[in-house]
Amino acid sequence: MKDTIIVQYKTSGSIDEYDWLIRLESALIQAFDQNNKAIVDGHDFGSGSMNIFIFPKRSWHDAFDILKAHLKHHDALSHSIVILRRQSGTYQVLVPENHTGHFERL
Repeated sequence: MKDTIIVQYKTSGSIDEYDWLIRLESALIQAFDQNNKAIVDGHDFGSGSMNIFIFPKRSWHDAFDILKAHLKHHDALSHSIVILRRQSGTYQVLVPENHTGHFERL
């Protein structure tokens, strides 16, 4: 398993939230297509959360910097949880920066 960046949002399951997720995912696909730093590998939606999965091509740091800028540009950073799932299967919360405790994927 490669390092994976997961962008997670809470959801009530509404169609408007799903449409928003698809628009954000499309913007991220376009962004990473231009710089070749990562591949956006889809999303899931349900059980109270919606996630976008990103596979860095080399350094997850480079992909994260680009992701963070695009989330901020689309006003989607402040209510996100961004997680790095390491090859070992452990999770590291990248956003919010002051997060303490453990993360469990919803």
